[in-house]
Amino acid sequence: MKPALRFAIREIKEQAGLTYSGPVPVEEFVSSGLFGDARPEEPCTLDLEFSVGGSQILMEGRVGGRWLLPCSRCLAVHPEPFSWEMEETYPLEQEFIDVEEDVRQALVLCLPQRSLCRQDCKGLCARCGANLNEGPCRCSEASQQAGTKEEGKNAESKT
Repeated sequence: MKPALRFAIREIKEQAGLTYSGPVPVEEFVSSGLFGDARPEEPCTLDLEFSVGGSQILMEGRVGGRWLLPCSRCLAVHPEPFSWEMEETYPLEQEFIDVEEDVRQALVLCLPQRSLCRQDCKGLCARCGANLNEGPCRCSEASQQAGTKEEGKNAESKT
């Protein structure tokens, strides 16, 4: 059985080029722990075009899809679209072109270092860990009540 991301140079030369569009088998990359907490939301897509020029084959391509990522502030999992352009040359002397490593590198490079579920994410309460996007936590209510009592004591001591 031919691996999904392996292409015969003989076939590319005979057809004076080759075009491929299909899913990326990211399961093995994900199961290796390469992407940390990131998971593909749907199958990623790969579009490749091979062209023969002189003593080399030029591969141009794009990998795209959507990651499911934890928010850097509140840890809520949210979708994040991605797209990455690739370009690589290969010598004609090889028997096959295996683009798996090129695709793996593109997937790693398109992962954001930080991701937010929304621009105005409020994050988690530093005391109790409640998601502040869902509303104020009980810590903030207790802090506000304690602050009001303290203000009252301070006002009494000044008179």
